Parts: sequence; C-alpha cells; structure tokens
Amino acid sequence: RRLGDLFRPAPPLPPHVAAIRALEALHHQKLWQNNRHKLYYSGLTDILRTYIAARWEIGAMEMTSD
Repeated sequence: RRLGDLFRPAPPLPPHVAAIRALEALHHQKLWQNNRHKLYYSGLTDILRTYIAARWEIGAMEMTSD
C-alpha cells in the first residue's frame, strides 16, 4: 500500500444513514422523559433539516420553522 492510501478519509455517510444514527443518539438521551420536550423537538428538527439539506441540497438549515 501507498502511504496516501492509509490516510485517506472515510467517505461521508449517506444522508439517510447519518439521520438514522442521529435519531438513535437522540432517542438514547430520553429527553422527553426528563421534561425536556423543547430540546427533544429541537433535536428532531435539526436532524430533519440536516437530512433534507444533504439529500436534496436545499438550504433547510437556514429556513425558519415559523
């Protein structure tokens, strides 16, 4: 192997895989069980916006939810 092959960064995760992992991490925090509903839903919103931005190349993170 060449030295460059050893230090090649891993390819980025597909958007759906990254979203599922983020949802699992959020679920394990159990924020809704600790009366932290707003933080839980903010996390859900961020995960969804990140997924939309990556999947369809839409600037979803810059859009408001109003």
